[in-house]
Amino acid sequence: MFEDFEETADLCNVLFASLPRKDQRSRAALYLKGLLNSPGRKSVRNIARSLDGSVTDQSLHHFISASNWDWMPIRRAFAEYLFARQPIESWVVHSMAIKKSGQHSVGVERRFLPTAGRVMNVQQATAIWALSPEITAPVDWRLHLPRGWLDDQHRRSSAAIPSDLLPQLREDLIVELCLQLKNNWHLPVRPVVLDARDLDIRAVVPRLHAHGIPSLSRIDHSTELHVADEMLTGHRGDCLIPAGGIMKAAKGNCRRILLQPGGELPGKMRSPRVAPVTVGFVPRSRSSVGGQVAELALLEIPAQTGSSTRTLWLTDLPTDRVGDLVRLGMALSRVERDSAEVADKAGVRDYSGRSYGGWHRHVTLASVAHALMMRLAADRDKLAPMEAAG
Repeated sequence: MFEDFEETADLCNVLFASLPRKDQRSRAALYLKGLLNSPGRKSVRNIARSLDGSVTDQSLHHFISASNWDWMPIRRAFAEYLFARQPIESWVVHSMAIKKSGQHSVGVERRFLPTAGRVMNVQQATAIWALSPEITAPVDWRLHLPRGWLDDQHRRSSAAIPSDLLPQLREDLIVELCLQLKNNWHLPVRPVVLDARDLDIRAVVPRLHAHGIPSLSRIDHSTELHVADEMLTGHRGDCLIPAGGIMKAAKGNCRRILLQPGGELPGKMRSPRVAPVTVGFVPRSRSSVGGQVAELALLEIPAQTGSSTRTLWLTDLPTDRVGDLVRLGMALSRVERDSAEVADKAGVRDYSGRSYGGWHRHVTLASVAHALMMRLAADRDKLAPMEAAG
């Protein structure tokens, strides 16, 4: 299916240059080919079977789970490759629960999943995705390791978890992912889009802002903020007000959003009325203390479906073109869709080994497979009208 896709060979030469040995580069290319071509679950056995005897499953298992090659140079090369060839518009933070049947997969724990409405056996991972108008792709990952794993020396040893890896809050992992792209990989800064409804937003946005990384965060209606908007004179002061209440008070100040010339909103979504409200995490009188973001904009935007459901967003981006913020916020649903429709087909959730390093190596190559699948689909979409006309 993908053998004749020119970008595959091109990408392998760039990505695997950091691997010191020729046999490692060969196995990496074979593993990627197997992810792209093997049907069903991307287990090592199925991947090896799809390669028609080119390599054994034992050899592939050792390459992924027991080898010591570093996945971070490959991730950086992949991100640089995407930025060089795609007009990347945003970074999107996306969390993923990976269901597991046993207790031995690295980081697995029983956790309540709101989407499922029950407690399940899962690994919890967070990725940062690069988005262009054409493709989405996860470029870096963090695996959440519960204290039950980090405090148990037997489990740490059996999964080969690095000794310097300490417990981290999800908020810290998210900031770490963003700073990696900017400060360590020196990629061009793009707005970070994230769903912060189950996060401590105060532990993320100010830290990103301090490093020059703008953000657009979906928040819960109950998130408490200080009003700094001159138009809402009766609500300003030292008291905290739920975001939903702030927007209710601001409804009289709504204005129709302006789209770029020729711009359109997708689906049935009409150009909505939006009232950006100036808010803060601390009262304006103390907003300069401790490096806090001085002012943020709170927006209420209709859901993409065109229903009466409205979503709340917090941003330090300019609000003079709210239509651009609406489209930027839609990046969350794009990643959610592509994660389910493409990343799962590329095998992102399919690593069945117990090794911490093995998990990271697998999701690194599965992320590359995801991007190639999206590029091929985009090329086919471009060719379809020409073939129909011919």
